[in-house]
Amino acid sequence: MTLSRFFEDIRLLKPLEYFEKFDITNWFFGLGLNNLSLFMESKGINDVPNYANVMIYSFISFGIIGGGIIYYYIIFLYKKIIKKYKLLWVTFLFILFTDQLLFNRSLIYLLIITNTFLRSENNENSDDIRNKTRSDKNGTIIQKN
Repeated sequence: MTLSRFFEDIRLLKPLEYFEKFDITNWFFGLGLNNLSLFMESKGINDVPNYANVMIYSFISFGIIGGGIIYYYIIFLYKKIIKKYKLLWVTFLFILFTDQLLFNRSLIYLLIITNTFLRSENNENSDDIRNKTRSDKNGTIIQKN
């Protein structure tokens, strides 16, 4: 696959060319969900589908504000996911860069699976307690030195 093919593919980078038609309001707040084809028709460009991958479409639909929130959540997931499951996050990110999953049940499944492997404060604290204590044969907890 050539580099020019990436820029021509509607799933990958072709929707980046639509940003040149945005005004300042569109940049900050987006066009709204599924309004890309109507917006492009108003600019004299016909037959533009309401489709792009999640990472680009979030900015087209929700602007810098909404797209930024989605990006913040993805970074939050990366920071909170358990180390041995980071590959799951990479897979999740790859899917977001190649398909349109916003408001699709497939996104819900991916989020459920990804959120299952997040570190929580309770899990980290329980590991610390386990490392600092032990129990005797009667089950009494004894502090380790």
